[in-house]
Amino acid sequence: MHKDNDILDVVAYLFQSCLRDGKLSRDTSKLTKTLQEVGFQKELIYEALAWLASILQQSEFLVEPTASSTRMFNTIECSRLTPECRQFLSRLEEEKILNPKTREVVIQHMLYLNHRILNAEDAKLVALIVLYGKPEERDKLIKLEQLVFSNGGIVV
Repeated sequence: MHKDNDILDVVAYLFQSCLRDGKLSRDTSKLTKTLQEVGFQKELIYEALAWLASILQQSEFLVEPTASSTRMFNTIECSRLTPECRQFLSRLEEEKILNPKTREVVIQHMLYLNHRILNAEDAKLVALIVLYGKPEERDKLIKLEQLVFSNGGIVV
């Protein structure tokens, strides 16, 4: 692994190797050791695990937007989320994969990654993790997985 890895690299590794198979250990010391063995830095691992825990706990404080509300991206969001990323998030909502509340959780957690511009690939991973953390949204998770992994590749 390279020193320039970020939180999403750790989360992507965990998702590919553990989460999708339901084999994610709740023992953070075991996870930390495993992640260090594959080359991630300890500080980055702690940051990624805290970020992942915050997603899986799902922000309860968000106010549910009304059905007639329209989501407008603010200046900061537009500067951090590429047009393709914003379009992908809109598509997920149009296809009823994300609802307004889960969309906001995805955006909130993407913006937490405040060190870089975020693209549609990043949105896919964060959306997968958000829906994974909501067992009641299993049908939407399956639909998102089919969209993301269709034809053996990732589709925007």
